[in-house]
Amino acid sequence: MGTAGSGAQGLARLSQLRRRIERWRWTRVKRSPMPSELWRAATELARELGASRVARELGVGYESLKDRAGAQGENGAREAGA
Repeated sequence: MGTAGSGAQGLARLSQLRRRIERWRWTRVKRSPMPSELWRAATELARELGASRVARELGVGYESLKDRAGAQGENGAREAGA
Protein backbone atom coordinates (compact mmCIF):
# COMPACT_ATOMS: atom_id res chain seq x y z
CA MET A 1 0.00 0.00 0.00
CA GLY A 2 1.21 3.58 0.33
CA THR A 3 1.62 6.33 2.85
CA ALA A 4 -1.29 8.14 4.50
CA GLY A 5 -0.95 10.92 1.92
CA SER A 6 -1.11 8.54 -1.01
CA GLY A 7 -4.15 6.86 0.58
CA ALA A 8 -6.00 10.18 0.61
CA GLN A 9 -4.96 10.75 -2.99
CA GLY A 10 -6.11 7.24 -3.83
CA LEU A 11 -9.54 7.94 -2.36
CA ALA A 12 -9.79 11.16 -4.36
CA ARG A 13 -8.81 9.26 -7.55
CA LEU A 14 -11.39 6.58 -6.68
CA SER A 15 -14.13 9.20 -6.42
CA GLN A 16 -13.03 10.78 -9.69
CA LEU A 17 -12.98 7.38 -11.44
CA ARG A 18 -16.44 6.55 -10.07
CA ARG A 19 -17.77 9.73 -11.73
CA ARG A 20 -16.06 8.81 -15.03
CA ILE A 21 -17.57 5.32 -14.96
CA GLU A 22 -21.03 6.68 -14.12
CA ARG A 23 -20.76 9.11 -17.07
CA TRP A 24 -19.71 6.23 -19.35
CA ARG A 25 -22.62 4.10 -18.13
CA TRP A 26 -25.12 6.85 -19.02
CA THR A 27 -23.69 7.38 -22.50
CA ARG A 28 -22.66 3.87 -23.57
CA VAL A 29 -24.27 1.70 -26.18
CA LYS A 30 -26.36 -0.91 -24.38
CA ARG A 31 -24.28 -3.74 -22.87
CA SER A 32 -20.99 -2.56 -24.36
CA PRO A 33 -17.84 -3.50 -22.42
CA MET A 34 -16.17 -0.95 -20.20
CA PRO A 35 -13.30 0.81 -22.03
CA SER A 36 -9.81 -0.45 -21.30
CA GLU A 37 -8.68 2.95 -19.99
CA LEU A 38 -11.32 2.76 -17.23
CA TRP A 39 -10.33 -0.82 -16.38
CA ARG A 40 -6.68 0.20 -16.29
CA ALA A 41 -7.42 3.02 -13.83
CA ALA A 42 -9.55 0.67 -11.73
CA THR A 43 -6.82 -1.98 -11.56
CA GLU A 44 -4.23 0.59 -10.47
CA LEU A 45 -6.51 1.69 -7.65
CA ALA A 46 -7.29 -1.94 -6.74
CA ARG A 47 -3.59 -2.62 -6.18
CA GLU A 48 -3.35 0.51 -4.02
CA LEU A 49 -6.63 0.38 -2.08
CA GLY A 50 -7.71 -3.25 -2.39
CA ALA A 51 -9.85 -4.97 -5.02
CA SER A 52 -12.88 -5.45 -2.76
CA ARG A 53 -13.17 -1.80 -1.83
CA VAL A 54 -12.61 -0.53 -5.36
CA ALA A 55 -15.07 -3.03 -6.89
CA ARG A 56 -17.73 -2.05 -4.37
CA GLU A 57 -17.21 1.70 -4.85
CA LEU A 58 -17.15 1.50 -8.65
CA GLY A 59 -19.90 -1.07 -9.05
CA VAL A 60 -17.75 -3.47 -11.04
CA GLY A 61 -17.34 -7.21 -10.56
CA TYR A 62 -14.83 -8.14 -7.86
CA GLU A 63 -13.55 -11.24 -9.66
CA SER A 64 -13.14 -9.37 -12.95
CA LEU A 65 -11.25 -6.56 -11.24
CA LYS A 66 -9.06 -8.94 -9.24
CA ASP A 67 -8.23 -10.99 -12.34
CA ARG A 68 -7.41 -7.91 -14.38
CA ALA A 69 -5.30 -6.40 -11.59
CA GLY A 70 -3.33 -9.63 -11.27
CA ALA A 71 -2.85 -10.02 -15.01
CA GLN A 72 -1.78 -6.41 -15.44
CA GLY A 73 0.65 -6.71 -12.52
CA GLU A 74 2.18 -9.89 -13.95
CA ASN A 75 2.64 -8.29 -17.39
CA GLY A 76 4.31 -5.25 -15.82
CA ALA A 77 6.64 -7.48 -13.80
CA ARG A 78 7.58 -9.48 -16.90
CA GLU A 79 8.29 -6.33 -18.89
CA ALA A 80 10.41 -4.86 -16.07
CA GLY A 81 12.38 -8.10 -15.77
CA ALA A 82 12.99 -8.45 -19.49
